Amino acid sequence: MPTNSPDMSEPDLIATKGPASEMVTGNYKMIEGSDARPDHACGNGTLPLWKQLYQAAILEMDRETIMRRILDAEQAIVARALTLHSESSANHAKELGALAYSANFLAELRRLENTRMAGANGRGRAL
Repeated sequence: MPTNSPDMSEPDLIATKGPASEMVTGNYKMIEGSDARPDHACGNGTLPLWKQLYQAAILEMDRETIMRRILDAEQAIVARALTLHSESSANHAKELGALAYSANFLAELRRLENTRMAGANGRGRAL
């Protein structure tokens, strides 16, 4: 049964060439190639930048880093959604759906992480 969930078939996080790639940091596998673009799926198997950052956020295990990863992914999702809306094409419905799903998932992840951090802070003071 098809879902609107983002494609998670690419296990490696791949940073792409281009102006948006400067904000990509961390443990990313870098690739070179003239057709690697930050916002479009490429024929060579690269992922759009927003999806790379989304995957980095949902797979992050370091509690010191997760909120930054979530913020980076949210910013990339918003930027891509604005780009798609400005192009005003009906062909973007699937990607807009994936962006909305991903943004909602990140919002829930942020809420859970905030709850976890608040609980940890409360327990730390009681000791």
